Amino acid sequence: MRILPASDARLDRLQVLAVILPLIYIVGLVAVVVTFDFPLWAAAGVTMAVSVPVIVAFAWAVFMLIDRMRSTLVRREAKFRGLLESAPDAIVIVDTEGRIVIVNEQTSRVFGYRSDELIGQPVEVLLPQEMHRKHTAHRYSFYEHPGTRPMAAGLSLVARRKNGEIFPAELSLSPIETEDGVLVSSAIRD
Repeated sequence: MRILPASDARLDRLQVLAVILPLIYIVGLVAVVVTFDFPLWAAAGVTMAVSVPVIVAFAWAVFMLIDRMRSTLVRREAKFRGLLESAPDAIVIVDTEGRIVIVNEQTSRVFGYRSDELIGQPVEVLLPQEMHRKHTAHRYSFYEHPGTRPMAAGLSLVARRKNGEIFPAELSLSPIETEDGVLVSSAIRD
């Protein structure tokens, strides 16, 4: 399984704050020190003497927080990957554009593609060519009214392996709400 590169917005904001807040602090401190009519060299010296320990302590605290947040994200991703890889079915997760964003190893076994060959591709690559247009319409319809659709919902479905072989498949769909929008998880059984 491979996930498209993404960043956590909270970590990005924290890193920006770790740079901006010390700069604001220094500018404010210089403005205060200059009001005491010190010569510029003395104002700079006092600012540096007061600022360096404060900024170092602030930077240490922020980067420790970022490190803890990253560790938590890594643990959660490892748990998610473990759950995904333990599934007996091929799991394909697509975004609202129908692009594959996540697959598990079982998907590679069933379809014959390496995961890096599927990530970023339209999900229709896993269907016979003559079904692409119709499936795209079904996909848009699903996103208008997303809901869990169980396997064997009365449909006769087929899929296509990398080598072109068409095979009967059972499919279940589940929408997943994320902060980046709705993803759809598909469990595919050969």
